[in-house]
Amino acid sequence: LGRFSLGLLLLAAAVLLLALGQRAGGLRAALTRVLTPLQQFVAQQTLPLRQPGSSGAPAPVLTQVAELQERVSSLQGEVTRLRESESQRLLLAQLLKLARSNPEYSYLAAQVIGRDVSPYLQYVLVDRGRADGLLPDMPVLAADGLVGIVTEATASAAKVLLITDPTLVVNVRVQRSRVEGQLRGSGPGLLRLDFLPMEAQLEAGDQLVTSGIGGKFPPNLQAGTITSVRRRDYDVFQEADVQSAINFSNLELVLIITNFTPLDLAPLLATPAPATP
Repeated sequence: LGRFSLGLLLLAAAVLLLALGQRAGGLRAALTRVLTPLQQFVAQQTLPLRQPGSSGAPAPVLTQVAELQERVSSLQGEVTRLRESESQRLLLAQLLKLARSNPEYSYLAAQVIGRDVSPYLQYVLVDRGRADGLLPDMPVLAADGLVGIVTEATASAAKVLLITDPTLVVNVRVQRSRVEGQLRGSGPGLLRLDFLPMEAQLEAGDQLVTSGIGGKFPPNLQAGTITSVRRRDYDVFQEADVQSAINFSNLELVLIITNFTPLDLAPLLATPAPATP
């Protein structure tokens, strides 16, 4: 019997069993004993047809399945590409908003292409360099505030020292109280605000901006938020812990201010030599 004929036979037997019902229990049981092995045989014969990936599937079915799988893979890749493009678009839109809010500066967008893996130094590498007009001491921003400063540059890349590095000092101002202090890194991803007068009224949630004191950074750039304050009676100054709004470990795009010239105040701050009598 062919597969089709076997299928018809099984169908007819099933109808017969339903018709017999409870009235012919012995005959029904006998038919069941005979048909059960037959059902199993037919199932084994038709299994390759129900499993297109098996070697018994017809060639057209296998071809169609392969084409569909290839199409699915292509669509998944397209979805991933579109999601990445959307993320990049959102980041660029945020940077554009930042640039428009400070139109007095000229900016150059750069992508992060390398990170420091040491717990002692905090820097990133970007894909812009001297050929693009980058020079050391140029401030670097992200959509959420100050990132750091350019310290070295080659023709096509540059190193940006992050504000979380302990060697970089940023003069800042507390927006609410107008108190000034010095912001510096105190560990990977951590910031501390020092040299705050004991009488200054500070509290968690106070926003910090660059003060422009010292001439190293432009004023009024977002620098972080105070998370806690420490006042001890035996100290001369109070200090505070600060959280930047920037996730430095996931930094992707930055803006570099290219038309800001740091001021060299060292000659003006030097102690003059006493006059010789």
